[in-house]
Amino acid sequence: MTQEEFLKEWNEGNGSLTAHTSGSTGTPKRIVLPESVVLASARRTNAFFGITTGSRLHVPLDFDYIAAKMMGVRAAISGATLTSETPSNRPMSNPETDRSVIDLLAVVPSQMEYIIDNIESLPDIKAVIIGGGIISDHLKEKIIRSGLNAWETYGMTETASHIALRRVGGEWFETLDGIEISLTPEGCLRIRVENIQDLETNDLAELKDSRHFRIIGRADNVINTGGKKVAPEEVERKLSTIWNDFDFAITSAPDDKWGERIVAVVAPTPTSASVEANGYSGKYFTDGESVKPSIEDLARSLISEAKSILPSHMVPKEIRFTDNIPRTANGKIDRRALKKN
Repeated sequence: MTQEEFLKEWNEGNGSLTAHTSGSTGTPKRIVLPESVVLASARRTNAFFGITTGSRLHVPLDFDYIAAKMMGVRAAISGATLTSETPSNRPMSNPETDRSVIDLLAVVPSQMEYIIDNIESLPDIKAVIIGGGIISDHLKEKIIRSGLNAWETYGMTETASHIALRRVGGEWFETLDGIEISLTPEGCLRIRVENIQDLETNDLAELKDSRHFRIIGRADNVINTGGKKVAPEEVERKLSTIWNDFDFAITSAPDDKWGERIVAVVAPTPTSASVEANGYSGKYFTDGESVKPSIEDLARSLISEAKSILPSHMVPKEIRFTDNIPRTANGKIDRRALKKN
């Protein structure tokens, strides 16, 4: 869906908003949100960032999904200018891109990498919100060094986009006004939003107080290895500080000894040319197996690095190399496809 199609849908709609979930942990779902919920969410964000009729909002995202749709609503109710472009991992790279100041930009982490690396050639960005996936520690460090006013978001389609924000580099998400949080007996985040039935998420969380929390990982992604539970998202965050030449994701495979063994699926990036040149795609290394030496050397090196920063039960027992990490349309790791393949 394009910006024009969305605005037509919004202006001619019956007050509700229709969007699709990402499908990162299951089949994408169609969600219909009441107008009251949509408007309340948009007003909270506009108030937080000071969005007014003189502001410009920019969206390099697909308007089928809630992140882009809500940017459209924020612009519509504030009178701000809304600009957009075809989604890609090189946002604002077109020479014809509007170079005027952007007051609020919404992106996913993979787009943020390009923005940081090309910041001097891009329009002045007053604030950026980042959603749709985990921001690696490596990327966080780059963002902090850049000086950008950048915020991680926490939310979902069912809550009409984010309900909490955390400045990049911060430890705790802070809920926006009107949002209440608590934990379920299983330790997952429960959210109360006005005009929405309480939502019990699958996100394992830790609360600091009634407005501050952090996410450990998704309960349905937890790997039980040797009787210890491991959140793949936590392993990914830790490894991102040392495996920054690779795109990678953590999953699991059945194991006779451990029940499940932790598997790292690794894809070379443009900076890891030696990996591409040696044709590692599709090959793998498992502790104890004798395989092609060049692959073995790389896999042993990655495992050795992992051992230097991870507790033993979090260290991958297996490395698999692939051409790319499967992702959903809005940039999240497609964990079902990852596990299947």
